[in-house]
Amino acid sequence: DYSPPETFVMSTKTAKPPPAPVAALLSPFLWITERPDRFDVYSAGLIFLQLAIPSLRTRRNVQQLQKGLRQYDNDLARFRESSAGSGYNWDQLDRDAKAGFDLASKLLCKRKAGRLSAQQALLHRYFLFS
Repeated sequence: DYSPPETFVMSTKTAKPPPAPVAALLSPFLWITERPDRFDVYSAGLIFLQLAIPSLRTRRNVQQLQKGLRQYDNDLARFRESSAGSGYNWDQLDRDAKAGFDLASKLLCKRKAGRLSAQQALLHRYFLFS
């Protein structure tokens, strides 16, 4: 229920690793292109939403959220617009010039679309206000 849209930490198109010495030299480049560290950040984004929006704390509602996000290409703002009147209370995320909503949007977007790393998330303006 908490997996990001890409489903895999590394792309299924990633080549088999070469011999160990070559793999050690190439691994930094693979890390940069594939960004596997962004995989778990998505899960943290969902938990962040659950902390801010109590109605998302059931498995059923998390699954509905995931389905809705997929429908809108993981654009939380578009999902929010489509779910107006659904009972989601965004007030906690809208405080301090929507810093929480901005953080959640950047944690839940597609990995290649600019999902934040854990380090970038901790430097987000949301934590400056909290």
